[in-house]
Amino acid sequence: DTRFISALTIVDNRMIRVLDLTSVLPPPGKEAA
Repeated sequence: DTRFISALTIVDNRMIRVLDLTSVLPPPGKEAA
């Protein structure tokens, strides 16, 4: 089913965006220190 594949690609895009945001932001350890 193509709908299932499209849903997976949307989730992958969201995961990649979240990873990009976390890579740009400083780790939480620095803020606590």
